[in-house]
Amino acid sequence: MLAKKFLLTKKDIGVFARSRTLQYLGSRVRLRACLGRHVTRVHRARFAFVVSSKVRRNAFARNAVRRRMAEIVRHLQPNMKAGGEFVFFLTLHDKKAPSTKQLKDDIIRLLKQCGVL
Repeated sequence: MLAKKFLLTKKDIGVFARSRTLQYLGSRVRLRACLGRHVTRVHRARFAFVVSSKVRRNAFARNAVRRRMAEIVRHLQPNMKAGGEFVFFLTLHDKKAPSTKQLKDDIIRLLKQCGVL
């Protein structure tokens, strides 16, 4: 799991939502990134993970996806350039969560598009 210092707080997400961000679309995951002068703390990258469901209230699948995405980012973090705030969005369209491999491929592609990896 990611350490607390690498996660965005509710207050940070509120500021993030009002600031100028860049959007990147993957096959399953969407990314909003705040880079450069709009970042509140430039010295390290911070993340948030938002998972919603259109099918039904399936908290188990949403939490599983959130944990998987955090673990993928934790392993990619040493290779990332410093700075930036990132919010990953995923909408579950069926009852089960996407595989870790699908999530990892999508997250890597998005971070490369963003220029962080």
